[in-house]
Amino acid sequence: MKRDRVAVPMPVRVLLGWAWLEGATLVEHVIGPGIDRSYASIELPTDQMSLPGIEYRGVALVESTDEPRQRLFTGLVDHVDPADPTTRVRIIGFEADLSEATTGGLQVGDGGDAREIIHCMFRLAGLSPDRMDLAGWVPGPRETFIVSAVLEGATFGRDWEILDVTFTAENPAKLTLPPSEYVDRYMATDHWAYTTVVDDTLLDAERSGLAKIDDAISAIVATYSFSYPRLEGQLLSYRRDATRVRLARSDLVFVGSLTSARRWLRSQSETLLHPEVDLGDVLPAWIEDFRSNETLRLPLNEWRLAVESNDRLARVTHLWRCIELYAAGSRPSRLFSAADLGKIRKALEAEWRPEQQTRLDDAVSGLNSPPLLVRVKAALKRDGIELTPGEFALLRQTREMRNDLEHGHILSREADIELDRDISRALSVMTRILVTGVAKLSRTRRRR
Repeated sequence: MKRDRVAVPMPVRVLLGWAWLEGATLVEHVIGPGIDRSYASIELPTDQMSLPGIEYRGVALVESTDEPRQRLFTGLVDHVDPADPTTRVRIIGFEADLSEATTGGLQVGDGGDAREIIHCMFRLAGLSPDRMDLAGWVPGPRETFIVSAVLEGATFGRDWEILDVTFTAENPAKLTLPPSEYVDRYMATDHWAYTTVVDDTLLDAERSGLAKIDDAISAIVATYSFSYPRLEGQLLSYRRDATRVRLARSDLVFVGSLTSARRWLRSQSETLLHPEVDLGDVLPAWIEDFRSNETLRLPLNEWRLAVESNDRLARVTHLWRCIELYAAGSRPSRLFSAADLGKIRKALEAEWRPEQQTRLDDAVSGLNSPPLLVRVKAALKRDGIELTPGEFALLRQTREMRNDLEHGHILSREADIELDRDISRALSVMTRILVTGVAKLSRTRRRR
């Protein structure tokens, strides 16, 4: 195994989550040509591991203590072994992201650039492109791609074009891929939906194309399920079974350039390897207290749905349902007394139109209804949990992204790239809130 020239041991500082930890020692540093998996091992005083802002899911940075600072290692926390007086942290390189993303659901055509596939797989695992170095490769060239998905729950005898999406009974993809169960499944179906998009990478084309296909499917189902007698002055026929249609696309999606050999067939339901749960490792006695506290128990299902979903909008929506349920029981102090509200109403007295007066009355009545993020802060205070400014800013940022997605706004390319990673980190923050809340509750009850 070839090691680089960094001399160990050496004093360093390390960023874990949102906290820089001083007084650390770099004891292993393995990186460079010929290394299958780079890693670094850090030893820290154990009392520092209680500092606020430490979190293991984010990027870990190791820097020298001398000025100017020298970046020695950037990666992901793999193992943490706490002991007294020293805790050892093992940090692995970003190639672990790729090894944890299974290619069992991916078939790639010959002739493309393997670095593009690596880039896309890294992004699927939540790694930002600015942390990748793929031997000078950059996304592109920008090309026209066909994006095709297998349909379920449809029947038709000719092509239909709806919202720039073609629904067809003839396979639109020209597959020259290695044989596999995924290729067989794709070829064996009877109906597909496809569209074309112009984009830089296979993954970006896939996301843009599937968004168009999903819009078309939604429009079809909504129109097909219409259950009223008239539409735009015309009488309509009705069938009860039509209101129960379930047109959907399967997890298989084909993306191929119309001008080059770039193409893949991917199963979206198989993107990450998931180790099995060892119940003996994770079941402290206080886990039973989830059952006895509605404020902490009710958000759990939404948290789990966010973790397990493969759809980005569904993930961020379930995340914020989880947060809303957590904050639901909080009661922030009132900003305005009844007398204050009376003064405000008197100050607003004028000859308003009825609809204006109604709007003003509603606004005054809602002055003591705090915004969601204020209720979140009150709930955290109630449970004795303190978030760092970075953690709270992350939650706020994912809320803004959710609102943009739900309102049909197009995320910037940078925001779109960061969304998966930010959702994962926000879910990590919510894990801390829910689990810490239950642990604190259990400790309080044991003291009684």
